[in-house]
Amino acid sequence: MKQVKEPVAEAFGDAQSDEPQAAPEPDYTFWLATKKISIIIILTTLTVFGLVCSISLLTWVPDVDQWFVEILHHRSIITHSILLPLVVMLILPPRYRLAAAITFSAIGIHLSADLLSPSVAYGAIWLPEPFKMSIGVFSKPWIALNAGFAFFFRLSIGGS
Repeated sequence: MKQVKEPVAEAFGDAQSDEPQAAPEPDYTFWLATKKISIIIILTTLTVFGLVCSISLLTWVPDVDQWFVEILHHRSIITHSILLPLVVMLILPPRYRLAAAITFSAIGIHLSADLLSPSVAYGAIWLPEPFKMSIGVFSKPWIALNAGFAFFFRLSIGGS
């Protein structure tokens, strides 16, 4: 007896054949894309977290002058300037510019916060030994100028 194929089944490729068909290949495109996006999100989160932690840990650096009160004064002109980040940027090779960028950011944040407190007596900018004198009314401009330059140099370092 002759088997009759239905015309509708042939048109849509649903016709039965005697040959065994191979299992369709699974499509991993969505899974791979999801995995790549997950990795990017995790790495971005870790990078941002690392940068925030690094900057947070370095914002106290200008206040090391309190450890050396005999030589320096609180808010020493040396520690409350962009001198430290400049030294870091000049000493380290170019591939480590991220360390200089983090240092510039931390110093800029610290100096910006110092702008909010009074710049008189203990809060003024002081010259180190042997002078040990305040720069007085120039304290706020000194802090503002150095905070501005800290952020400027941070941005000039670029995408590192």
